[in-house]
Amino acid sequence: MQHPDLQRCLLTHHPGLLPQKETSLRPGSGFSRRLGQFHIGGYKWLLHRLDAFNQQHPDCELLIDTSTALVDFASQSVDVGIRYGAGVWPGLVAFPFARDAFFPVCSPALLEGAPALRTPDDLQHHPLIHDTSMASTSAFRTWRDWHLAAGLDVSDSERGLRINDSAAAYRMAMTGNGVALGRTTLVEQDLEDGRLVCPFGPIMDCALAYYVVCRPQDVQDATIISFRDWLITEIHSDAL
Repeated sequence: MQHPDLQRCLLTHHPGLLPQKETSLRPGSGFSRRLGQFHIGGYKWLLHRLDAFNQQHPDCELLIDTSTALVDFASQSVDVGIRYGAGVWPGLVAFPFARDAFFPVCSPALLEGAPALRTPDDLQHHPLIHDTSMASTSAFRTWRDWHLAAGLDVSDSERGLRINDSAAAYRMAMTGNGVALGRTTLVEQDLEDGRLVCPFGPIMDCALAYYVVCRPQDVQDATIISFRDWLITEIHSDAL
C-alpha cells in the first residue's frame, strides 16, 4: 500500500539549480575531483545511480569514503560536496536541487497485524521510531510535527524508540518494530521494493534541502558542473 499522493512527492525537484559522506570524482587525466561529505541518506540515494553516471562519464572515477564529519573545504583537498541543511555554509556556494517529503513508513506486516495499522488513530497501538540524527536542527521534521499536521494529540508523539542513525531507524521499521517517519531520499528504494509502505498521510514538506556545494572560485568548473547537472537530471527523471 502506498499513499496516493506519495509518488508525486518522491524527490521533488528544486527549480534553479547535496548530509555527510565522502565521494570523489577523478577524471582520467589524473586530476582528482573530491566530492565532500554527504549524509547517509544522500549516500543511499546516490549509490544505486552511480553506474548511470559512470556510463555517461567514463573518464571519471567515483570513490566513496564513509566519513561522518563535514569536510573542511579550507584545509582538505575536496572540491565539491553534497550536503543537507538550510543552505548556509561559510565559504561555500550552495545550489539547492531537491527536498524530502516526510511521511509514516512501516513494515507491510503491520497493515494486517493485530491491531492493524490502517488509520492515523491506529498509531497509538504501535511504537514510534524517532530519527534523532538531526535533533539539533529545529527545521528537521519530527513525530510532533506530524501529529500536529494529522490533528492528533501531540502528547502521544514523544513515546517510542530514539535512534541517532537514520538507516538504523528504517531497519527497525522494516522488521516490524514500530513506525518511523520516512524521508523520501532514505526510503524511496525500500518503498519501491516493498520492504516499507506508507500506510497513510499526511505527507509533510520541509524547509531543509539537498545542496551541491563548492568554493566560489570553482562554480564554473566543468567537472563539477557535469556532476551537478547529472544529479538534476536524475531528480527530474524520478519526478516524472
